[in-house]
Amino acid sequence: MTKKIIRTLLLPTYFALLTHSLSTHAGQLNYNAELTLLSDSAVTIEAANIGTNSEANSDTAMAQLLGAEYQFNNSLSISYEFYNESYQDLSENDTQYHSFNAGYDRNIGPFDFFLNTSHMNMTLEGDDFLVMDLVMPSLSYYFESGIYLNMSHTWINKSFDTFSDFDAKNNATGLTAYYFFANNKAFISLNHTQGNEEANSNDNDYDENTTTAAFQYPINIGTYASKINASYSIRNRDYPKVTDPLTMKSREERARFKVHIDSKINDQWSIRGTYDFMDRDSNLATSTYKSNYFNLRVSYQN
Repeated sequence: MTKKIIRTLLLPTYFALLTHSLSTHAGQLNYNAELTLLSDSAVTIEAANIGTNSEANSDTAMAQLLGAEYQFNNSLSISYEFYNESYQDLSENDTQYHSFNAGYDRNIGPFDFFLNTSHMNMTLEGDDFLVMDLVMPSLSYYFESGIYLNMSHTWINKSFDTFSDFDAKNNATGLTAYYFFANNKAFISLNHTQGNEEANSNDNDYDENTTTAAFQYPINIGTYASKINASYSIRNRDYPKVTDPLTMKSREERARFKVHIDSKINDQWSIRGTYDFMDRDSNLATSTYKSNYFNLRVSYQN
């Protein structure tokens, strides 16, 4: 608990020092803050064996996020993010993380190349939990007809402080097609991603396929310009190296429907409401359940 209090007090101070330091140099500094109220009917952290009896793990939480991004030029940027999430009753799910990110964007002829890298440290109930590194290059092409294609590859390295069986390397390749219309304010999209994870324990290795269809359209709520975004995805995971499929997860199918509405209050403030439904089916009863997630988020950006 002492570690959590120290991090809660010090990390916003580091954030303030970072933004002050960058603001004294040439370039563009942006910062943002978010406050989220959420309700989750099935709070789970499987890597820590928390919430496996998901039917009894409904709770509410409050989350805060602070972020800063420094844009050196049109191509290169760095950013920092601090996040804190605290549950009302299930404090074993309380998480904090801070992440450092870098992005590089460049036009190569008719293509747009983007490279994103990230390093994240996460705590669970105040104790060290996870260190994760991510590298994601992507290549995009926009057709005059309104079709936009994006191909990306994501590499992730996960290192857990205690649950070393879940230490893993994850690779995923995805292709997304967008069709923009209504003056490029609306789109429909289709994504397919194939991935695999190789963990320290063969029982946790898996192959994964995900297909997602999404839709976004501008709307007005009173006098506020808004947009609605809805998506439906199907994800299939296969654990081919499981040694005991009677007591360990050997497969999982997940259907997910998510919808959110964004409303822009003014140039700095916005509000988002989200509903997220997931239906999981697995060979294990503890991993077979439905969940309903709601949140209301208020955001500020300079």
